[in-house]
Formats: sequence, structure tokens, C-alpha cells
Amino acid sequence: MLIFLFWALLYLPRLSETELDYDEGRRVFPAITMLKTGDWAVPEFEGEKYFRKPPLMNWLIASSFKATGITNEFTARLPSALSVLALSMFLILSPSNFLPGAKVLSSLMILTTIGFLVKCRTAEIDGIYSVFGGLAIILWLNLYSLKRVGFALWFFPALILGLSVLLKGPMALIFFYICAGSVLICRNKTKMFLSPSLIISFALIFLIFFSWYYFASSGSPNGESAKILGTWSSEIIYRLNPENIDFSKWIRNVLGSLLACLPWILFLPLARKSSRTDPSNANNDLTIPLLKALTVFFVITALMPATKARYFMPAYPIVAVLVAVNIANFANDKALKAWAWTLKISAALLFAASIICLCAYSGTSALLKISPRFENIIPSPVKLVVFSFSPYDIFIMALGFSAALFYLLFIQKHIHRDCAARNSQKLAFLSCLCVLAFAIFADAYAVPFGRLKEKDRPAAKIINRSFDSSFHELKLFNVGLGEPFLFYLNMPYRAVGRDEVLKGKGIFLLPSETYGDLVKNGEIDNNSVRAVSSFKRKKMEYSIIRIGIQVY
Repeated sequence: MLIFLFWALLYLPRLSETELDYDEGRRVFPAITMLKTGDWAVPEFEGEKYFRKPPLMNWLIASSFKATGITNEFTARLPSALSVLALSMFLILSPSNFLPGAKVLSSLMILTTIGFLVKCRTAEIDGIYSVFGGLAIILWLNLYSLKRVGFALWFFPALILGLSVLLKGPMALIFFYICAGSVLICRNKTKMFLSPSLIISFALIFLIFFSWYYFASSGSPNGESAKILGTWSSEIIYRLNPENIDFSKWIRNVLGSLLACLPWILFLPLARKSSRTDPSNANNDLTIPLLKALTVFFVITALMPATKARYFMPAYPIVAVLVAVNIANFANDKALKAWAWTLKISAALLFAASIICLCAYSGTSALLKISPRFENIIPSPVKLVVFSFSPYDIFIMALGFSAALFYLLFIQKHIHRDCAARNSQKLAFLSCLCVLAFAIFADAYAVPFGRLKEKDRPAAKIINRSFDSSFHELKLFNVGLGEPFLFYLNMPYRAVGRDEVLKGKGIFLLPSETYGDLVKNGEIDNNSVRAVSSFKRKKMEYSIIRIGIQVY
């Protein structure tokens, strides 16, 4: 119940508040196309077969749309949110000698890892992909700790890894076999590398992938199937090519891969110290090999010239689990007291931020109600932010205020006794509560600010208002079918060619520059064209026009 409550508070609120971005559109639009056409083999994006990523993410989103009967941002992002819940519940329910007394704590740490909080609230691949990678290696570690060294040790993780390949690619496989290899080498069990069950597991992973590849290629025209492997191989070559390195981006991505694992990566040295303090602990048999595996995997991802921060994401679950299983054995009073003071400072900051934001909101609202003349004094951005807050936002501010106050009092009352008793598990649980409070509080302010920067929903509103309901569809010319604002349209739409623009009639959406060129070159009769409206999205301006329609 505690795990579900944490998950619901962290991952469900405001899941549909922010508009889709372009990357999410590459997962959502193919899913919508699958439901319309019934062809689930190969995703389609912008009217063409989409081979850059395997289709499992599109299948999950399409299944969410079909199961709920609702197509919106919430149902598009729901599979990602459910995946991290599944990983947390797996940690709780699965039998293991690797996680004695640390199942709940490791689940909470995974839920409160920054990388999961960001990625598992989007309709993107990375969150689910890291969950699959974490499931595979944690399942293997659980089976190994239970001395299941036969067929099951490799077969069941291989099923999960096969699905992870259908999500994105090989990084989860690389991390899994680095971890498994490190454990076997450190335990002097390298003979297991030659076991028939390991070879069969490799075959199972490739069987899962090539089963999809066979059906996808058999339903594609000649030459199309070659694009699948060709696209992936060219992307891998690009990432490994030293000529493509951009040092500023490379540094940001390397640092980003570590920052996304906050706050628990800061406690990772405790695992090393714990193993030195209590070498007799059975968990330490796996701690050192897994720390070595994390180091090797980080070096591999960091040395890629065109690396991305998300490449390190399969390691995030292991970081959280390692910290959880070792944190109870850490018995350094000085470090625990520093940890306790860090929690106090964090709660104090949350307390102060709640007061400041509540006072700013209340004061600005009061001034605007007292007299309209204050509108000229208060800066426009401040007024926009104030008016963008909903009653839910105000409730969250008050909740953050009261939670921070309670949190401060609770820590002040119990923390010194905990340090004396060296109760590091309670400190870890309080840290999870602190992350929860900060996440909810930050979300209350991030979403209203995000609304001020929205471009796609306002663009869709303009198109919806401009569309004549007597027509069956909106015709798009030179407009990418992956533009996120298309997700919010209330009418059917389709892409058309130049001939239909020149000779057809109806309501068209096209870039304003294209429209100007057509009129300037006399390709369309200006008397039969009426510009209905226009809008700007990022650097592109679009026009909505009527062609061949008599307007009185």
C-alpha cells in the first residue's frame, strides 16, 4: 500500500497537464495509425514506415488507447508510469536472498530516482527501457542468490531482455551481461559462461527480435526491410564515430547521466564502505561485483563520442537497489549526522519556498482585486503566472507548507536518537519522503510555468476555430504529420500533394512562406483563396486558407 501511494502521488498527478513534445509524437502518432489501419507490424510516422526504433513502445501506447477507449496525454503516458510501478512491486513480491529487509526501501528509492521521475511521466521509450533492464538484472540476481544456477537463471531474464530489444536496442543487454559477468568472475564461476542454458538464452533473445523482423519485412515492399537493420547500424556507427564528438554536449551528457540518478548515487559510496565495515554480510558477495559493473558500464557509455545521458539509464535500478541493501549496515555516526542535517536543510528550504510562493500569490492577487491601477505596476510575466495557477496549485502550495513544517518537527524530534541508534534505514525513508515532498511541490510550480510556454495546444485551438464543420477534413500541404499540434485537432486530416492544392478545393493548412510563394507565382487564383487565420510555432509560421470556396 505504501509503494502504491508513493507511486500514485509521484507519477499520476498532472500526467495530462503538459502538451506532447515532438519526441513523444514519434511514439503516439504511430500508435494512433496502428489503431486506424490495424497494421501493428511496422510503425508509420509522417506517412512513411518508421524504422528508427522497434515497435514495442508503440504497441504499449496503442494498447493503452484501446483498453481505455481514450486517446489523450494521460493514456499515452500511462504505460511509462505503470512500468515503474511494476518494477517496484516486483522488488516487493519476488523471493530473494539478495534483498533481505531492503525490499520496501529499494522500491521507494527507485520511485524517487530523478531519472525515473522525469522519463516515466512521458510517452517516451527511455523510462520503460530502463525498467526492463532493471527487471532483467534484478531477476537474475534474485535467482542467483537463491542458488538457481540452472536453466531458469538465464531463461527468464532472457525473455525480458528480448522484449527490451523490441523497445530500443542493445544497451540493456550490454549492462545485463556486464553485471552477470562481473558477479561470475568475482565468484570464480566463469565456467557458467559456457553453459548450454546461457547459449539458449542468447538464442531466445534473438528469436524474439527476428520473429518481429520477419513479419515486418514480409509485409514491406522490396528494399524496405533492409532499412530496419540499416537504420540501426548507421545510428550505432554515428554514435561511435570520433568525428561526431561535440565536447560541450559530451560533458553535459556525461554529467547528465549521473545527475539523473540523484539523489541515490550520492549514497553509492556507502555500499563500498559498508562492505569494508561488515565483510561477513552475505550481500557483500554481490556488492563489489555490481559496483565494478556499474563503473565499467559508465566508462563504456561515457567514452562513446556521441553519447546521450539516457544511455546510462539501465543502471539506475541497480544504483537504488545497491544503496538500499547496504544502507542498513552503514554505521558511521559522523556521516549519519551530516545526512540528518542535510534533511533538515532540505525541509527548511521547502518550508521557506512554500511561504514565499504563497505570499507572492496572495499578495499579487489581492493587489489586482483592490484596484486595477496595480496592473500597470505588476510586471506582465508575474500576472501571467499568477493567473495560470489553478485551485489545485494553491492546494499543493498549502500542502507543501504544512508538510514541510511537520517534516521539520518530526526530524527535530527523532533524528538525534536515530543517529545514536545508527538507524540509517529510517534516515533513508525520511529521504524518500523529502524527495516526494520536493517533487510534488516542484510540480505545482513547473506545470503553470510550462503552460505559459505552450505552443501546440494554442495552435490547435486556432485551427479548430477556423475549421468549417461542413467539410469532412483538413488538408495538409508541406506540414509534417508528426507535428504535435495535430494531436489536438478535432477534425480528420490528411496530407495532400501540390496538384490538389492547385486544382482542388477545401480548407488547407500550409506554411505561410509556401502560401506566399504560390500566390506570388500566380499558381493559385487569388480571387478563389481566402486566408482564414495564421499562427506561429517555434520558427515556422502556418496559414489556414480556403480554396475554391465562395465566401459572401
